[in-house]
Formats: sequence, C-alpha cells, structure tokens
Amino acid sequence: MKKIVVILLAILSGAILSITILLYTHKREERSELNEFYVLQLGTYENKANALQKSEEYPSVIFEKDGFYLVLAGVSFHENSLQRLEDSLTKKGISFYKKKLKLKVSSIEDFKKYELFLGKEIQETTLEYLNLKMLGSVEI
Repeated sequence: MKKIVVILLAILSGAILSITILLYTHKREERSELNEFYVLQLGTYENKANALQKSEEYPSVIFEKDGFYLVLAGVSFHENSLQRLEDSLTKKGISFYKKKLKLKVSSIEDFKKYELFLGKEIQETTLEYLNLKMLGSVEI
C-alpha cells in the first residue's frame, strides 16, 4: 500500500513540475516574440539630443534602431485604438504619423487590458500615463 502511495505521489509531483515548466517556457517564448503594432511616431532623429527635445512635447519613449532615434508616443495592436491619443496630439498641435512596427512585448495580456482602457472615457492624463507605461514595456 505504501509503495502505491509513493508511486502516485511521484507521478503527481512529476506532472505538476512538467506543467509548471511548460507554462514558464510558454511565457518566456511569448515575451521574446515579435508582434506587429501600430505606433504613433513623433519623429526619427540621427541625434539623440534632438530626439530628447522632441520627447518633451508629449509623454513618449525613445528607441534606438539602426543608428536612428525613434520617438514614439502611442502603441496598440489595433489601429483604431489609437484614436484618442491621435486626438490628444492633434489638439496640442503636435505632428505625428502612424505606422506599423514590429516590437517585442513583455506581456501580451497587459496590452489587451490596456487597449480596453483606450476605448473608455478616462482623463487625458490617465490615458497618457497608461500609454507611457505600455510604451515602456516594449522593445524594438
């Protein structure tokens, strides 16, 4: 009887360990995967100082890619989800252009939650804060 209990516990422990490793591996793969996003780009600069100056106009993040500094002020899986940010930039007289960009994201689930907020009636400062937080969680 003791042998059966020991064998069942060993099988159960092995199953739990296997599932944990599988879930952990899946999350790591999800983080390193490139995904296509729509971004609102304020500009591209060869000089980092110019990119920093531009980023002071609106909450944004600077990424270095191929020797250039990209100033991004919005990011979303869906093009129409950026409309409120576009309206905010336009109202403030800040020029931008929307484009697709492949990015690495730390949490796809967080982005899905974030996009739900983009469609809600929240204060502009809250929207800018959430957007900046999401921009900070992506990599080029």
